[in-house]
Amino acid sequence: MKIEGIKAVSGKEAIDRYKKEPVDMVFLDIRLNDMSGFEVLDQIQKINPLVKTIMITGKANADFEEKARGLGVLDYITKPLDLAELKSKLGKYLN
Repeated sequence: MKIEGIKAVSGKEAIDRYKKEPVDMVFLDIRLNDMSGFEVLDQIQKINPLVKTIMITGKANADFEEKARGLGVLDYITKPLDLAELKSKLGKYLN
């Protein structure tokens, strides 16, 4: 499996990049410097309602998980990121 991606350092940049270069899966941090990851996801889903999304968080909780699942988020990963977990989730959701 070949994986290519785009990187953004802010929510606005992520939305702008997604408009120009849509990808199959989005990894999205819940906390960004200019808006929440949920706000970014809302904008990306307006472009592609079927986009596969995994949220990244420093601290998971029931409210976060409920909101994420309600928005169609497939899963979430807590920080610090574990590369084995990341690869496992990529394989699970991209196949």
